Amino acid sequence: MKIYEGCGNTFVMAEEMIDAEKICQSEDTDGFILVDSENLKMEIYNRDGTRAALCVNGLRCFVQYCFDQRYIDKKEVQIETDSGFYGVRILYYYPFLCEVTLPLPRIETNHVYMGNHHMILFNRHFDLGEYYSQLHDCNVNFVRIMHENRISVITYERGVGFTNSCGSGAIASAYYAYLHKLCEDRIEVLNKGGRLLIEISDQITLTGESRYVKDI
Repeated sequence: MKIYEGCGNTFVMAEEMIDAEKICQSEDTDGFILVDSENLKMEIYNRDGTRAALCVNGLRCFVQYCFDQRYIDKKEVQIETDSGFYGVRILYYYPFLCEVTLPLPRIETNHVYMGNHHMILFNRHFDLGEYYSQLHDCNVNFVRIMHENRISVITYERGVGFTNSCGSGAIASAYYAYLHKLCEDRIEVLNKGGRLLIEISDQITLTGESRYVKDI
């Protein structure tokens, strides 16, 4: 087993199913990723052991893991998840930098649906993260507009708690701000774990780094 991280989001990676909650608690990680290297399929489990449909930071870690293990030898791949297939393109190897392509999300009021469910709140105090997450059964993103091309995001992830970073939360927040004319179509998202770049057209791309942490 190995640990990888993407923008501060940490994951245990393994090719056999184990007790996700136990290993995440013992290693203090945000999630567990089950790797199906033959089919390039990813299963993501939250820190509390619940299964998640999508994790964009986890996707980048999955691709780096498969590259490090020599399961992939090309720069563009399609990865299967519980919410569908996503294209990932490797931009650089050192540091390992990937671009993930996703379809435009669906929005209802301040809820963004993109394979998983996000709620967007502007200028609210984030101590209500757990309350809103339980009330709406969703991930909650607290967003601050810093510039027309920059926002900051704090995410409370369902099944995890507050995280250093959330890739899908960054996308949901940036897209929601863009639709409300608060940002341009190229947005830097800052969070505790680092920065992610979101670009919006007829689809969305997220660009960010990942790295190997250690064997366990």
